[in-house]
Amino acid sequence: MNKSTATLTSISATLGISISTVSRVLNDRAKKYRISDATVAKIKKEADRVGFALNQIASALRSQKTKTIALVIPGISNGYFAAIAKALGVEATKAGYSLLLFDSLGQEKLEIEAVRLMRSRKVDGLIIAPASANGQHILDLKESGTPVVLIDRYIKSMALPSVCSDNVEATYQATFFLITSGHQHIACI
Repeated sequence: MNKSTATLTSISATLGISISTVSRVLNDRAKKYRISDATVAKIKKEADRVGFALNQIASALRSQKTKTIALVIPGISNGYFAAIAKALGVEATKAGYSLLLFDSLGQEKLEIEAVRLMRSRKVDGLIIAPASANGQHILDLKESGTPVVLIDRYIKSMALPSVCSDNVEATYQATFFLITSGHQHIACI
């Protein structure tokens, strides 16, 4: 069989196993349907042999889930945001999701375009460090049903979940530590 033509139907026909069973195994739902380990192994072996790959577009159409999370940050060259992107990529992969990354370069116009693109791609969620205080485009995405979480910054006028550092408390703790360590000439850059 040509590897580019491997389908659920062709695997089903080759093995003499129903299409629904093959689909359940290849969509990681074998345990839910109590499919035996032997059958799972047989189906996966055949899928590997023929180079079968799930059609993510077809799966997304059926499930209404793209298994994609979008991340919009204001600068991938900034080590802080690069570290966030890396960590989110690792965690998304562990959870079976893809991470779609967009760098707004800190420009509201690019951020608006990124959010528009994410909306058209029907992402399952958006994590964003907003480039400006005008977040109507972000609110519009949330109101369309897409979960949104702000990181590093928040927009006071909008009731959106956010994860932010407490810079005031962190500065206080750092300064307190330096003073109690005997330092008298402290600068902040």
